[in-house]
Amino acid sequence: MTALGVYLLACLFFVFSAMIEFAIVLKHKRIFDLKASLGKEETQTRMMSVSPMEAIVEKKKQQQMPKTRRRRAINVFKSLMARLRDPLQFAHTIDKIAQIVFALAFALFNLIYWVHFTNKRED
Repeated sequence: MTALGVYLLACLFFVFSAMIEFAIVLKHKRIFDLKASLGKEETQTRMMSVSPMEAIVEKKKQQQMPKTRRRRAINVFKSLMARLRDPLQFAHTIDKIAQIVFALAFALFNLIYWVHFTNKRED
């Protein structure tokens, strides 16, 4: 294989890897968007199905709940919201790591490639 063939195959590998990384990030972003839209639809459906009187009764029940039970409900809600945000945070993390790793790997490949093939050319 010629030097040009090696370089083109390596570039093809980097492009293909970037496309796979993009697909993974896009998948996780769509999961986040889907979960967020489902959460909004459930909230809107619940609000439409509850009469104003039921809403007042529900609010009074929540106010009468002991503080520990209310705190527990708030903690459950917070953990649920954190789970909803996870796919997006995961996608951003993968994207940031990939930017650094791909850039460093390509720079390292170029360094090794050019040192190897320029020295081979002089021999």
